[in-house]
Amino acid sequence: MKKIIFIIFFIFSTALFGRNYTELQEWRQKKLPVDIKKGVRVEVYDFESRHGVKYEYPAINIRVHNRGSSAVTDLVITIWFWKNEGVYVKELVLIGEEGEYRKKLFSGKEKYIPSERRYYNFKDIKFKEIERLEIQITRIKTK
Repeated sequence: MKKIIFIIFFIFSTALFGRNYTELQEWRQKKLPVDIKKGVRVEVYDFESRHGVKYEYPAINIRVHNRGSSAVTDLVITIWFWKNEGVYVKELVLIGEEGEYRKKLFSGKEKYIPSERRYYNFKDIKFKEIERLEIQITRIKTK
């Protein structure tokens, strides 16, 4: 009897976690469109994608990815500036489905972001809800 219960539990849990993993893989393939207001080249891709890309100077990578075992977990934004000392950002906005969901992460005054990797964790935003990211870069400070 215990073996039968264990087998049923194993099959159920495999199906459940397998479905979540497939959903997660689909969201990892999602590329977010980015609107840039200053014409700075930006690529948005998943954090798990580690393929090297040659960038012309200056280059900015913005990786939007989720943290956890499901596609509906917390949103994490990684901003990395290659060969730059940093940038001044005036606005960073996440936009959800059909513009209904709009979250300004910071806006107004310029915010300086140094060239090292920066992780922004937003626990109230779900990765699945985001369709577009807008960033307004005012200045680039080079080394």
